[in-house]
Amino acid sequence: MPLFIPLGWIDTWALACAIRRQQKDLAGEGVRMLDVLTADKARWQPALNVVSRVRRRLREVQKIMPALNAYEIAVAEIEQLDGHKQIGWDTWDKGEPEITLHVGIVTNPFSRLYCGTEVWSVGVGDVVAIDAAPAVLRSAVNHGDTARIHLILRLRQRATEEDEQ
Repeated sequence: MPLFIPLGWIDTWALACAIRRQQKDLAGEGVRMLDVLTADKARWQPALNVVSRVRRRLREVQKIMPALNAYEIAVAEIEQLDGHKQIGWDTWDKGEPEITLHVGIVTNPFSRLYCGTEVWSVGVGDVVAIDAAPAVLRSAVNHGDTARIHLILRLRQRATEEDEQ
């Protein structure tokens, strides 16, 4: 099974405009992050709107990929990777299965995601799932001159009644 799974396209224009206006909210240097679920709702409503669109897309995809029914959105972050920067190789080592969705907000043709031996370039509005086992190495590189900005959604397995007992 491929590690990168394209899930379609959604409109991200309003979010791209909001990010340009409120870029100072993104914390960090080289790689900037903003937790959308805890951010000021009024200022970041366009991001919450995109999260809602992704939720609707997931419901559509679940009809043909029923295994996704076991997952829910646990984290929603805006990640900006500045030009000529990279996120070093790492694994998901939290001990629980995770599917990560990347939604392209602002991008350039020189930005790449790496997972295991696969490479992917996420276009504006593209929704791409990364279904990687915890031991698979992941990285992101932006060889371009301009920043690459993605909305990243981390899906975690829903707690079952057995888990709660």
